[in-house]
Amino acid sequence: MRLAYHKQKFQDWFTQQWIIVWGKRIESKTVPWLMGPFGKSDWISDEFVKELAQDEGLVIERNVKS
Repeated sequence: MRLAYHKQKFQDWFTQQWIIVWGKRIESKTVPWLMGPFGKSDWISDEFVKELAQDEGLVIERNVKS
């Protein structure tokens, strides 16, 4: 069994550890609607959105008047 990433807030660590111990492993093929973009484990910020847009071939538009 693995452990949750230790350099994070205690509440996040505890929640992840709880899932690791008591949770149920799932196969992504059986529940594709649960699968979404994943960020790096150190920090998620605006860079995550920029990288996701680039990887998915999307364009970020800011301050667009409709």
